[in-house]
Amino acid sequence: MREISTYTETMEIEEVVALTCDCCGKVADDENIWSSDIETWKHEFGYGSSMDMDRVSMDICDNCYKKWTATFVHPPQINTQH
Repeated sequence: MREISTYTETMEIEEVVALTCDCCGKVADDENIWSSDIETWKHEFGYGSSMDMDRVSMDICDNCYKKWTATFVHPPQINTQH
């Protein structure tokens, strides 16, 4: 036989309420956060690099991304097929 009791748990939930471009400071708030042009970029550096196993995360808007990648000797490869 099982004896059952019930209880209430409180969970802490994280919710994104604003995004800020780490480069120019542009802010997307509650009203336009999911339609904004600010993207989160994440990268983990591989074994043997000077940043061995470091994890980097940044939020950057489309305009700053274009300015940044325009400085590259070789531009990023872009796949437009979805």
